Amino acid sequence: SKYNLKKRRPKMLPEQLNFLDRFDNFYQVIVNAVKEDKVNERDFSLFKNALLTNGFINKESL
Repeated sequence: SKYNLKKRRPKMLPEQLNFLDRFDNFYQVIVNAVKEDKVNERDFSLFKNALLTNGFINKESL
């Protein structure tokens, strides 16, 4: 195509990258806790609903 969208895409700010890195670490802790049976169904549902409510995940991804 005559437009190169990759060149026009703005880079993420360091603060945004830092947030994503921290969120990824936090999410991995939750995943590991679920795998190790350290999180009960109620707590997992609360966490999942918080992610849905705040737009971090959508229903189609579940």
